[in-house]
Amino acid sequence: MNYLIMNHIGFDNMERKMDKMMDSLLGYLPLFYMEIFNPKELRDELPRNYMVIINSKYYENQPISVMADKLSISRSHMTSHIDQLVKDGLLKKVQDNKDRRIIRIVTTPKGRAVRDKYLEIFEKHIEEKLDLLSPEKLEELYKSIDTIQNVVTKFLSAKI
Repeated sequence: MNYLIMNHIGFDNMERKMDKMMDSLLGYLPLFYMEIFNPKELRDELPRNYMVIINSKYYENQPISVMADKLSISRSHMTSHIDQLVKDGLLKKVQDNKDRRIIRIVTTPKGRAVRDKYLEIFEKHIEEKLDLLSPEKLEELYKSIDTIQNVVTKFLSAKI
């Protein structure tokens, strides 16, 4: 077979794979997210963005701008969400020791209690979902999540 034809066949195959991947990412990833990260028991607790912020213990004591960037929430929306969570007593704003212009966000004891309750419900929900999978499918899921984590890490490290 001609190299150009082989190359063309390979390109078409790759293009079909990319189309399928895009369809899957756009179609199934949001459904996966909704099934896993939106337990019925938590839907009435707090709006989803608030839950994301409360559960962001990895960003504890960070400036609002850092949290907004890491959580892909606009800074103006993050500020309004933070203000509401402060009003509800779940977070507090603390002025930076070195730069008074920087406001850091700290979870209050009430906020930690809400986060602990959320994590307890969330863990139970995840266990129920994962119990539906065979050991083989569960192993496949773990490997897939590991792959996604590696890809996202690579994307984040390539940011300019």
